[in-house]
Amino acid sequence: MAFKSIILGPNDRVIMAENEYAGNIVAAKSYTAQTGASLVVIPSCNEKGIDLKVLDKALKSGKPNSTTIMCLTHNNTSDSLI
Repeated sequence: MAFKSIILGPNDRVIMAENEYAGNIVAAKSYTAQTGASLVVIPSCNEKGIDLKVLDKALKSGKPNSTTIMCLTHNNTSDSLI
């Protein structure tokens, strides 16, 4: 994943949707484990999109001077629902 080119540390976060592609989730889990960054997973809502209230809260809860990377799939096809 492209975000591996960004140096992350313990104060940093990667935010991903629960319905993200499996390969992206595996890569994010591996990279955050290596760097000490946090992985925040946003749950899906009934329409198979993300819960925007939870996303808003996650974005606002970041630490000052930290890096937040948000990885969201615009049109997820891994579950055959478009």
